[in-house]
Amino acid sequence: AFAGDLGMEIDLRVVPRMDDLRDDILLFSESQSRFVATVRPENASAFEGTLQGLPYARAGVVTDTGVLRVEGRSGTVLIEADIERLKAVKETISAYGAARHAKRFISNKLTLRLNSLAKRAILQPEYLDNLWG
Repeated sequence: AFAGDLGMEIDLRVVPRMDDLRDDILLFSESQSRFVATVRPENASAFEGTLQGLPYARAGVVTDTGVLRVEGRSGTVLIEADIERLKAVKETISAYGAARHAKRFISNKLTLRLNSLAKRAILQPEYLDNLWG
């Protein structure tokens, strides 16, 4: 849905769970036993047939609205956001993360270089004399 500028309607009330998990945990948990699959309507029956005997639910549908809408376990709308806006936020976060990573990388490289320089200056005092002549 995200890549195709489509929307989604998701209902957390139908998500199988063994305990009383909060909505945010249901949405963002990285549980190894939970995953989301997007299946074309014409393939839904065959896909669900492969899941027989396993806990699963059809928790949402892809729409052509361009809006992500998520209802929590109480039926309250938790998220209702335009996909284009979400993409812009994602790109900003990705760019910020990349910038932070680059800054940390450069900072680490500079620290290593300065540590190396300091070590050489301590072990070989003439090194600085030669370096700055």
